[in-house]
Amino acid sequence: MTFSTRNEGFQVSFPNGYTVSIGTGSMHYCENHTLGGPMVFNPCKSKDCEIAVIHNEDTENRKYVLSNDVEGYVTPLQFARLIGYVSALPAPYPVDSQRFISEDTIAGMDEIFGE
Repeated sequence: MTFSTRNEGFQVSFPNGYTVSIGTGSMHYCENHTLGGPMVFNPCKSKDCEIAVIHNEDTENRKYVLSNDVEGYVTPLQFARLIGYVSALPAPYPVDSQRFISEDTIAGMDEIFGE
């Protein structure tokens, strides 16, 4: 399995207020990291990707959810498990609220992937 895009990455947003940001270009921690320079509008494939999980992505109260702001070299299988985990997170308050999520939502990749 591979990730494929014509840009540096993409985002997936959910109704619970969480967004998963996926990077597969040379500016991200993935197989293409060593290629150097932006890969905008160039096709790129990668066996892994860099991800970030963000709550309130479009507000001043943006909060990174993982214990590290980003995790690199995430495989497609791990990515699929992460999407399931993030999409099932409860919205701890109305999505339009300006409050931060609680610290107990922050998780490490080992916790998410059960490794």
